[in-house]
Amino acid sequence: GALEARARRALGRAPTALEAFAHDAALVVAEATRRQAGRALTAASVRSAPAVAGLTGAIRFGSDGARADPPRIYTVAGGELRAVR
Repeated sequence: GALEARARRALGRAPTALEAFAHDAALVVAEATRRQAGRALTAASVRSAPAVAGLTGAIRFGSDGARADPPRIYTVAGGELRAVR
């Protein structure tokens, strides 16, 4: 998608799985912070947020705090991370 293309341009290669998940973690916190509009950011406010489109898929959380979206499946080919689904 567009985010992966942007990451490829910035890195000069496909992001690693660790980089993709780190990016998405920062994206979730940034979006939650924006929505809080100056109010304190809490774990509950992050968990209750609508889904955020990240490199690893749509990110949303269940009531238990665990990621609720379906897991993405990746392969590594030629040193590049590729999403299968």
